[in-house]
Amino acid sequence: MLGETLLANPCLFANVVPDPVKISLEYLDLCRALPSTVILQAMQTHVRHFVDHQCGRRPWFNKFRTALNRCQSVDDIERLLRVKVQRWRGVAPFPGDDLEADGLHEVGQPESMDEVLSAISLVR
Repeated sequence: MLGETLLANPCLFANVVPDPVKISLEYLDLCRALPSTVILQAMQTHVRHFVDHQCGRRPWFNKFRTALNRCQSVDDIERLLRVKVQRWRGVAPFPGDDLEADGLHEVGQPESMDEVLSAISLVR
């Protein structure tokens, strides 16, 4: 009976609410250490549960699910968590993680005020 509850909050008995991104990254590290234990689809499901527990009602959660389902590797999932999810949550990316270096800037989202102004001038 506790299986899904513990999947959503692995620290349930420690009386701690963990950061879902940190828990997910720790889980991915374990998956890398034991590569033949879990298939990619199961990893995606587990990561989704970790994030859903605290962020399931956020407006960006559907975008997260779609992006997670498109991930083709553990590295893709990690990049999604480290950069996009952190940005959607309004939290700075982890040190050393850079949006442009990973090529993860969203299409249609201006990166600077100059891009906004140039887009406006093109419309006129």
